[in-house]
Amino acid sequence: MQASALGTTIRSLAVGPLPGPADIEVGVPPVRTAWSRRVAGMNLWIYYSWDDARVFVLTVVTSPPVPIV
Repeated sequence: MQASALGTTIRSLAVGPLPGPADIEVGVPPVRTAWSRRVAGMNLWIYYSWDDARVFVLTVVTSPPVPIV
């Protein structure tokens, strides 16, 4: 079930507008930012970035992200 939910969320990154309305901008030390999207119904968050042609999945974490204020 976790793999299926994770795959669904990653696919949604590829087809939807970025960032999504519930996505959170987060700091990735030492000098980078990324966006985070929660996997529905799971304690998983995908950190990602994108350019004009690709979406980059940077990592998947099990603790909620701390938004950039």
